[in-house]
Amino acid sequence: MRGAYALLAAGLAPAAFATIDYTVKPLDGELEIKMAFEANGPTTLKMPNWAPGSYSYSYPGKAVKGETAFAGTLASPLTKEGDNTWKLDARGPVTVTYRVPAPLSDGTIHYSGPSTYLYVDGRKAEDVRLTFHIPKTFMIAVGLNPVGGNDRRYTAPTYDVLADNPVTMGAFLMDRYTVRGKPHFIAMRGVAKKNVDRKYLIKACKFISEMQGDYFGDLPYDRYVWHFAVNDRPDGAGGLEHLSSTQISLASGVGPRAVG
Repeated sequence: MRGAYALLAAGLAPAAFATIDYTVKPLDGELEIKMAFEANGPTTLKMPNWAPGSYSYSYPGKAVKGETAFAGTLASPLTKEGDNTWKLDARGPVTVTYRVPAPLSDGTIHYSGPSTYLYVDGRKAEDVRLTFHIPKTFMIAVGLNPVGGNDRRYTAPTYDVLADNPVTMGAFLMDRYTVRGKPHFIAMRGVAKKNVDRKYLIKACKFISEMQGDYFGDLPYDRYVWHFAVNDRPDGAGGLEHLSSTQISLASGVGPRAVG
């Protein structure tokens, strides 16, 4: 508190937390991302060189293109520095627009957060809203909490939570079950998805969720998504765990290592 009083005494207002809005729109093999926030002078934007659970550096910022920035209705210079950093100098409402690769495969788009969403340096702790502008026929699977019953709008308490929730959208297959009152979604993409024994898969996934809930006494999320990339092999798989979901491959056969 003394720090805040000192700022006020010096005539300076403490930094205010706001909400940063992201809008995602599929284009031809790409996603158009709009990022809207309040700026207060020189601002640095970054794209992570990291991904939760993946212990290696990557450089998705190299694939970002078409970057523009507007302060209100006026264009604002946006300068790229290095592989993953952009800078602008503006005050008031700012909208940054850019594109990232996102191929449509078998009618479905799947993407990871860190290679999709820029963040405002020093403001990762602010609330986030995520809106999808997608065709009416598209389904969507993401572990974030929806706004009301709207499956096109979601919230996250921080950038890190947003980034740690991959997204599947389009014409995939989806099943659902409930454990401890919480919805769990099984999103299956890939041509081989039609060969999956869906009843068996629900049984296996539900067993894992129940076992985890019983062991820990609770489930530390409001909803959970299994993002399955289905292949046509009889056995073998691998995956990457996230905060309230997993990106995982699935063999359409039923071998001892078909899931996981």
